[in-house]
Amino acid sequence: MGTSSLPSPASRPALGEIVSVPLSFIQATPDNWLIYRKPDESDQAWLDLCASVSANGITDPLTISADRYIISGHRRYLAAGRCGLTSVPCLQDSSVLMEILTPSERIALLTERNRGIRIKSDSELYLEAAATVDPAQAVRAAESRKADFFTKVKKSGLDEVETVGDIRRTDPSGEGSALGSILEGILAEAGTSTPLKASAGTFNAATERFYRVTLTKRFVGEALDLLAGDLKELASEAGAGAGEYGAILRSVLNGEDPALFLEAVRGTVLEGKVSQSVLGKLISLALLVIRHQCACHEGKT
Repeated sequence: MGTSSLPSPASRPALGEIVSVPLSFIQATPDNWLIYRKPDESDQAWLDLCASVSANGITDPLTISADRYIISGHRRYLAAGRCGLTSVPCLQDSSVLMEILTPSERIALLTERNRGIRIKSDSELYLEAAATVDPAQAVRAAESRKADFFTKVKKSGLDEVETVGDIRRTDPSGEGSALGSILEGILAEAGTSTPLKASAGTFNAATERFYRVTLTKRFVGEALDLLAGDLKELASEAGAGAGEYGAILRSVLNGEDPALFLEAVRGTVLEGKVSQSVLGKLISLALLVIRHQCACHEGKT
């Protein structure tokens, strides 16, 4: 399809007919730079575009509005000017008058017409996406999510605290709060009552110690307590040396009382310095408890 000079306003072509338009007749749409980055010498894609325009001219027509504002092609327009071109091929959209559009309408139009036409930076893609968001709708959606969240909070039993105005939050310091308990433990490791009094390095080191050492010891200690309770129940049911489980228990511990055995090895277990012999006994005891509980569940005891 060939090009022609810009027709008079009365006979503007429909979108799809390519016309040759003097650069001086075209205006950039300022709102474009609110979304897209202005090209500079550090932009290799821009330098490549200029080299292409210098060698071949503008091969992809610009899209302009009826009042000759650029809808799509701002980078090509700037490249044409840099390379000394006096006119460029354009597709003119006679249905668009930029000057009567609101800023938000212009940004929506620019975003729609320029989406996917070149590789863009993360910030440009983010701004494109943000331009399509209806602020009022976004606020309504956020309020809905907030309401759903606090409905779940009430069902979970967490405390809800009123702060400024109608802004609400959950109270992580209440009894039974896992977050509050963990934070208290980390602060105790750091030797302070508030994170603001500890440096980032101190707080991070305390957090690692709490998870790797303190919390591990706590869980292992609780596991030993559970094992002691299960063995006490098993020994009670087995009777004084009677039954299969009593015999296995005496064999594993060489006749030692389970409670005394666990108390004796507790310290080395918590420090992670347990011997292979003791570890073997603990595994055997755990398996014995599991076997006993399975038998109880199946009604075979």
